[in-house]
Amino acid sequence: MRLGDVAHGQSYLANSREAFSLAAQALDASLKVNPYYRETLIFRANTALGLHDSVTALVMSRRLLAVDPMNKTGIKIMAYAQQQNGKIDSALYYYKLATRSWSGYRGEPVRFDGHGPRGEGRRDEHP
Repeated sequence: MRLGDVAHGQSYLANSREAFSLAAQALDASLKVNPYYRETLIFRANTALGLHDSVTALVMSRRLLAVDPMNKTGIKIMAYAQQQNGKIDSALYYYKLATRSWSGYRGEPVRFDGHGPRGEGRRDEHP
């Protein structure tokens, strides 16, 4: 690796961090107008993840899930935020939740012990 490559990489990281910071400021201003606008919450949470700001990412993903609890993007963002925060068990929980199929979802509680809704476990075990 050449010295110029290292300098270029450092410059790229500094520029991308500055761009993420500017985007975060604009999104924060937008959220002051409408604090529960789903698309802005998604963008702000992703920006926080890009800045490795797991605290803000968790706050935004919680707010997003309060607005739309079944939103797979929000669930994935929560998983990534939990991972950045070092909460591996919680991250795995949200990863599993985000990757499960919602087709035919009827509002049953989510379970990962093989006895959850639709295709998990035996159907005759469910009332």
